[in-house]
Amino acid sequence: MASLASKLTSLLQSPQGRRLADKAKAAAAKPENREKLTSLMAKISGKGPRR
Repeated sequence: MASLASKLTSLLQSPQGRRLADKAKAAAAKPENREKLTSLMAKISGKGPRR
């Protein structure tokens, strides 16, 4: 049985995987998405404001 890492590697080397990676990079470059990601990371790590 193939490991998760090898499955991800084979996906990212395929044309469909490259398209997904490019789409993710484009989404990560947008300021509003970067802000959402930063707040989510702070919330997960416990360094953000608590509600």
